[in-house]
Amino acid sequence: METRDPVAAFLRWYDGLSAELQSELAFVTLYLMPDYPLENLGGGPSRLPALLRGWLDSPADDAARTAGRLVCLRGLVDFFVVRSFGAKETWEKDVRIHKKIAEELEGAASPVLDTEERDRLIAFSRRLEAQGMSLKPEWEAAAATWSKLCQELLSDKYLETWTFDTLPDPHFRHGRRIDPQEPDSYYDGVVKG
Repeated sequence: METRDPVAAFLRWYDGLSAELQSELAFVTLYLMPDYPLENLGGGPSRLPALLRGWLDSPADDAARTAGRLVCLRGLVDFFVVRSFGAKETWEKDVRIHKKIAEELEGAASPVLDTEERDRLIAFSRRLEAQGMSLKPEWEAAAATWSKLCQELLSDKYLETWTFDTLPDPHFRHGRRIDPQEPDSYYDGVVKG
């Protein structure tokens, strides 16, 4: 039976990507996510998918905060990933841009990035440059399935329904029942308040 939980739907889509695409997508979205602690991105690409999953599926969040995370994630994936890596007309341009980014970063210390972040961005850019057109079909396939997901379980309409249908029940947080004795800041502060 297919779940109607948008977090589970995103994770199912994400798990269908290759390990390399999972790591690249996690790096790009977490790196660009406002207020995400960049020091968490260290430790190698194999850690990145777990970081993205942990950030997205925080058990302490209620449905509204989870929907907010999904909207942010959807926007970043649409704007920085699908638009660039999934569009046929922009692929070659993006490969050239990443070549230039790598060359510029290799030439001097960055005033914004620490050494580890700089090296990761260089490695990401060089990998895209080296693999170039060979990754294009994989990114295009991911973009197509992403688009379908965004029209269904990550659509504004679905997220709104999913969010507000779960809010009145203080013992329900994005698909999971919680202990009624657990403090619930949303319920205690807004509903009871």
